[in-house]
Amino acid sequence: MKILEGTAKGEQAIREGRTMDMSQAKEKMSKGDFDGLHSYPADFSFVRS
Repeated sequence: MKILEGTAKGEQAIREGRTMDMSQAKEKMSKGDFDGLHSYPADFSFVRS
């Protein structure tokens, strides 16, 4: 059920234009603001380079 809910939320975000391309996502993640609630140190990354 959770998978279907997540899929539905993603589809709704696409319809409403609440998506971003990879470069926008990388910019947002580089600022440490992944969800608007938490901040991480400048050198922190979930993505291995």
